[in-house]
Amino acid sequence: MILLMQYKILIVDDEPMLTELLADYLNDMGYLPYTATDSIQAMEKLKVSPDLILLDINMPGMDGLDFCKTIRDEVTCPILFLTARDAEQDRINGLLIGGGGFIFKPISLPSSPAGSGCTHICPSPQGDACPRFLTLDGFPGTFGQPLPPHGAF
Repeated sequence: MILLMQYKILIVDDEPMLTELLADYLNDMGYLPYTATDSIQAMEKLKVSPDLILLDINMPGMDGLDFCKTIRDEVTCPILFLTARDAEQDRINGLLIGGGGFIFKPISLPSSPAGSGCTHICPSPQGDACPRFLTLDGFPGTFGQPLPPHGAF
């Protein structure tokens, strides 16, 4: 019997409808999603050791950039920012503090997960638990792009 590893994805966004939509979609695709609507909940959910964090930048209280700075030395998985902001300086700041890329809102998901093609996280070439590529065909943003190792910037 072959057991397939379910990758854990932590979705942090203060918009409950978006976190539910993403969680349902990722669950349908075979991932194990966890959700948080603020940095306090997200800090608690880090105990599950996610393989990927999708992190909103604009959140009340501690925003996503500050949260990323706070956890980056403790968390080795890729962090992709969810944002409606498209200013170049925001992108530079996000990458400098350890983010791996951006997914720009509004997000449009394929209507049928079964028809979306190859969907998986590829483990890193070094064999560690941190994935290096996330491929969700049909999902806009930085998905499908290589995620640089932390500190590569």
